[in-house]
Amino acid sequence: MRIRFEPMNDLGEACRKVTLENRNKMKVSFVTLGGLMTAFHLPDLEGTVENVVFAQPFGEDHPKLLDTPFGGMTMDELPPYEAEVISEDPPRVRLWRESQDPLVLDPFPGWSKELLVELESHTLRIWDKNPGGSEPIFHPSHFMMFNLSGDHRESVKYHELFLRSSAVEFLDEDAKPSGELRDTWGTAFEFRYQREIGEEMSPEEPQFQRGDGFHHGYVLTSEKGTAARITHRFTGRTLEVETSYPFVLLDTHRPNPHESGSSHGLFLGFGTLPQRLAKAAEAQKKLPIKGVEPLFVEYRFKLETPVELPFFGENCPDSEQNSVGEEDFLNSLLPRF
Repeated sequence: MRIRFEPMNDLGEACRKVTLENRNKMKVSFVTLGGLMTAFHLPDLEGTVENVVFAQPFGEDHPKLLDTPFGGMTMDELPPYEAEVISEDPPRVRLWRESQDPLVLDPFPGWSKELLVELESHTLRIWDKNPGGSEPIFHPSHFMMFNLSGDHRESVKYHELFLRSSAVEFLDEDAKPSGELRDTWGTAFEFRYQREIGEEMSPEEPQFQRGDGFHHGYVLTSEKGTAARITHRFTGRTLEVETSYPFVLLDTHRPNPHESGSSHGLFLGFGTLPQRLAKAAEAQKKLPIKGVEPLFVEYRFKLETPVELPFFGENCPDSEQNSVGEEDFLNSLLPRF
């Protein structure tokens, strides 16, 4: 079990890179600037350890997501967080920040936001707790995307997805969120039963042309329990999410720039219901239960059939080296002159 803090002085005096490792060769790294995950190494069913997170570099031409909390931030808007070790075994770190100003990202002065990152035996658990009405700290969005096949060698359209939603927001002709909710039943947007993401992703479908794949918001139903589940059948890697947030953005369309072909990343960004959708959701009686405080989202990355592995071995990633995409990502955070 190891927890390591490394200074990232080029990103600011207070910024640090935090790495957690456990005996089963799981290793996760993130920076205290914005709580962004830069890498996560996870073994598959045969013990092969690979990175399942691609941290995309910042850039002036980086695509942003309109009218959502997930895609509008630039580096200057990323808040710094304090980090402290809660437990060495299992490795557990807490990121926290007390809100000071009544800004968009800090609507409740004096409230404490916190993010717990924990490596259990075969599970990475990320628990994000915020006061009512506040957006999550942890945004798996255009800053970082997931591909459970490992090192992004396979398109995420072969991942299997369950999503607890019956209403999807369509895109308009300019590929912007339309504010129009459609029922998912009988469409390619239906994931209330788990199936491959690309099973009905037809290139002739106008919505997939506009979004270059999935780039759509879903309103979650009010049942408790698993809100989303993504599985890569051949590796056994799985992501499960529980949340009290009512909205999720599913995005698959950005290719991995480190490889040619159809390799893609995926993200699920959870948050409050955008104002443009409130009336439509209310009219269709698809609003989830109100008044849930604190709002939370919990991500669990794990193996379907855990395999006990020695801590050190030929497949164990070198702790001194950055993972695929991580170095470019960290360099892109540096000030531009």
